[in-house]
Amino acid sequence: MKSSLKEYIPGFLKRIQECNLGSEHLLTLTPLIVDGKIVAKLVPRSFNILKEFTDCFESSENSGPIGFLKFLPTFNTSDLRTKAVSKVTSKLRDRRVITGWRDELYPVSSAFREPPDFLLERAAVTFFGVKAYGVHVNGYVIRSPSTDLTEAMGKGNVAGSVGGEEKPRLRGREEDEEGLFQGSCKQDPIFMWVARRSKTKPTWPGMLDHIVAGGQPYNISCSANVLKECAEEAGMSDDLARLAHPVGIVSYENVDPNVGYKHDVLFCYDIQLPEDFTPTPMDGEVESFQLLPIQEVAKLVANLPDGTFKSNCCLVIVDFFIRKGLLSPDWPGYLDLVQGLRKA
Repeated sequence: MKSSLKEYIPGFLKRIQECNLGSEHLLTLTPLIVDGKIVAKLVPRSFNILKEFTDCFESSENSGPIGFLKFLPTFNTSDLRTKAVSKVTSKLRDRRVITGWRDELYPVSSAFREPPDFLLERAAVTFFGVKAYGVHVNGYVIRSPSTDLTEAMGKGNVAGSVGGEEKPRLRGREEDEEGLFQGSCKQDPIFMWVARRSKTKPTWPGMLDHIVAGGQPYNISCSANVLKECAEEAGMSDDLARLAHPVGIVSYENVDPNVGYKHDVLFCYDIQLPEDFTPTPMDGEVESFQLLPIQEVAKLVANLPDGTFKSNCCLVIVDFFIRKGLLSPDWPGYLDLVQGLRKA
């Protein structure tokens, strides 16, 4: 029986839609302006809360695109703005307006490579409507033709306690009517390492995730961040982690009037890992790892049963499918997938 990812395209499109909700609220957003530049966009609830802090901000009377929120003129440097806004966010944490405190500072600016206009606690990024950046790494393995899938899955390629059941053997290499690779345990099948997030994580506890992923903090390059996260989350050596290479971005925007404006850009990396490598949870953020056939990963992403993938990971994985030629432009929905992955 032939198998392809074609049947999963409707599910992939649904995952993209779920990361891009609330477009009808975009015209309600109020700009946060620093030195004449828009550095964030506030939902009405955030605007109304922040304009109460008159010792930090000045504002227009009403919210919306013609309104504004600005720092007081006395806060005229990045350091001064950072100190002022930290007092605000601490008070909002005490009021439980901002939850999931991380003690990690994110740079806030009008563009990615611009010097930060101020630094903001990571947990407050969506509340303030700041565009956030992160790195996601697709860690995959190409099985040699002689590798038996059942044997491979039973010999140390499951780290931690996710799953553990024997996986079904895949069929030999086949092509569908469009001539696409279908997956095989005899000729270069693709597998992906999947992480199970710790149940103590403040966001998406216990969900499936990439082998390595993390926010892009202040004062570190994307490449250095990938090396750091590879060591901290998966126990990779620097030499191995340097095999990760950038392959593009995915982005999305979501407006929730009760939460904030979430506009994220994810820098995507691929790393082909050796067959004998098994990731090791190191920093407590990951509970375990499991190596899954790419067909099973696709099924999980498309159907998203409870307890599976963190939502933005799905977009990065779909992008991986496209770049690896596992989806055909001749299939309905292909162009919608490509266009929907980038809202930067």
